[in-house]
Amino acid sequence: MFGQKAKSFPYEDISSVEYSCGLTQGRIQITASGSVEARHGHRQHDVLGAYADARQAENVCNFPSSKKRLFQEAANVIRRQVEQARRAARETAATAQPDDIPTQIKKLAELKAAGILTEDEFEKKKSELLARM
Repeated sequence: MFGQKAKSFPYEDISSVEYSCGLTQGRIQITASGSVEARHGHRQHDVLGAYADARQAENVCNFPSSKKRLFQEAANVIRRQVEQARRAARETAATAQPDDIPTQIKKLAELKAAGILTEDEFEKKKSELLARM
């Protein structure tokens, strides 16, 4: 009856953070890729039922309007963390480029010197790499 439920999302999976505040209460709704919003007995044509469903959704946090500034800042912190996670993912992807062709040829030469590749295998792969330049 008085239990709490927590749901977490990795920052890079969060697609939106919606903040709204009315006269008496506000809400933050977090939407994440690959997650399904929890709707408990959603009733499309029943306004009060739809409102109750939204209040129970696991990705929604309701708060009294007296805490408006605190929750607005919380939404902004989440947005900043999401952007930081996305930026880090982009930077990681950019630095994870495969070796350039000369570096690959050097690695092949090391494999040949170690006896792992034959001369023919080395020359064949080297020719393939040089053709891509």
